[in-house]
Amino acid sequence: MKLAVLALATTLAFGAAPDPAAEAWDVVATLAAALAEPNDAAFMKPVAKSFEQHDLLGRQVAALIQANEIVSSVSPVSNEGDDKQRTLEVDWYMEVQPRSPGGNLTQRRESLKLTLVKTGKRWMITSLTPLSLFSPN
Repeated sequence: MKLAVLALATTLAFGAAPDPAAEAWDVVATLAAALAEPNDAAFMKPVAKSFEQHDLLGRQVAALIQANEIVSSVSPVSNEGDDKQRTLEVDWYMEVQPRSPGGNLTQRRESLKLTLVKTGKRWMITSLTPLSLFSPN
């Protein structure tokens, strides 16, 4: 009994150990929220500058949200790895409504694969494919 109380007190005092799978998923949720805000800087914040297509992705997202209102729904398919690196597959559904009058709503759906690496206390996206989901047209 004393051991259980001590374990509970320790957890309350220091917080539960971080869950790498949940932390990585939070990064994906942040991306979807940034598209809806719209905030391309917030979208790009967790994308590592070392990501080979970092600049292309940044341009695509900026153009996409400048011209459209975005509603996203993201569902997890898989989330594997450890506390240093995670590989996620997500089913991303997006509704794209042009801001210009008379524009037609389009729907997009892709299975995205992301690799995240923990650097310090932050998870950074080092790979994301395919980028075509975020194409402005």
